[in-house]
Amino acid sequence: MANGSGEMGIGSGVVHDSDPDAEYEEYLLKGRFFTNNFSELLLIESLLYHNQYPYLDRHLKRLKDSADKLGFPIDVKAIVYALEDKARTIYERSKVRVTINSAGETSITISASRPTVSTQYPFAQK
Repeated sequence: MANGSGEMGIGSGVVHDSDPDAEYEEYLLKGRFFTNNFSELLLIESLLYHNQYPYLDRHLKRLKDSADKLGFPIDVKAIVYALEDKARTIYERSKVRVTINSAGETSITISASRPTVSTQYPFAQK
């Protein structure tokens, strides 16, 4: 994407009674989300903060790998600094969302995250 071009794979399932014209229309429909004008592409990485950022290194690697693939500039050290700075304002379990646009501009938002409640159901034994 860095030079304004990219590659996208689209597939379809053709079987013996398929209508070729309908299959072709479906093929075009699948790619339309990418070929139509759309709002700016953003990279999004969601992290949990609960006294720390678990798996932060994995999140940052995925974000950097994606940015590199798309040709987005990324400053991982600045993101880490911003995350550490935001952590000083978090007083409860939170979802932290990092977004990066094609110019490398980064945004961080925080929202409360409640723990997932797991309901256990007893199984009848035979």
